[in-house]
Order: sequence, then structure tokens, then C-alpha cells
Amino acid sequence: SLFLPFGTFSPELETLMLGEFAEAGETLQRDAALLPACLPKLTTLKVWSDHIDVVVALAPQLHSLEMENHFDCDAIFNADLTAALVSSSQLQKLYLGVPVTDDHMAAILQLPTLKDVTFCTLRLTRPVDASISRCSWEKVVFHCDMDVDVLA
Repeated sequence: SLFLPFGTFSPELETLMLGEFAEAGETLQRDAALLPACLPKLTTLKVWSDHIDVVVALAPQLHSLEMENHFDCDAIFNADLTAALVSSSQLQKLYLGVPVTDDHMAAILQLPTLKDVTFCTLRLTRPVDASISRCSWEKVVFHCDMDVDVLA
């Protein structure tokens, strides 16, 4: 059987918000791969970082992703987020309230349709200046302290 509440949503749903206390549970983690088939028109996702499985599953169809931070991000989370970003080829708007690592930034810099990006925390160790100059971003917002040498 399909997990609830996702199995009860209309396949016409275009926006999904999963708050900090949304109980997704083990069933969602196990069945997250079914989400694209259940929600084929979903293009906007607003989630907390504890719903990374949903982000990974829906990333290829998303046009807008907003992710807030709920916990200290570990290596598994960072790898999952990098994988989701790599597969987000249609993403136009990105808001990351999670710490952005070098791997995340490398993936973000490769997104061909990204126009609007917001960073809340940067944890970069490598310069990204040449890569950023080649981006076609129309709006960039930094809600964080940043190392000028890394972004120069």
C-alpha cells in the first residue's frame, strides 16, 4: 500500500510543503522513490532538511526547492543533497538554509536553468570565482557571512 498522506494527494498537486514537524517516518523513507509517479506535476518543494529522501526522489522534476536546516548535516545528508542537486536539471529557484559545502556548490554551479539562488550558510574551502562568472544567475542572495577570497 502507498504511504499516507502522499497517496491521498491529487496527482495535479504542484507545490508541497513539509514542515519541521511533519511526520514522514520510515514508510516515506522506504517509499520515497514512488513520489514522482504519485505527484507527476509537482514542481515546487519546501522542506526541512530531515526530509532529504523526498528531495532526492523529486529533484529531477523540481523547478523550485527551498530547504531549511533542522539539524547538523552529516556526511550522509551532504552526499544525498549533492546527488539531488546533480539531478536537478530543471531547477530555476534554489533556497538553501543548510550549510553549502564545496560539493554542493560544484553541483549548483552546473545547473543549467538556475536563475535565483539564496545561500544562508557557506562552508566553502575552494575558490569558485571563475565558475560563478560563467553562471546565468539573475538573482543571488547571501544571508550569511562569507569569505571574500572564496567568492572573489
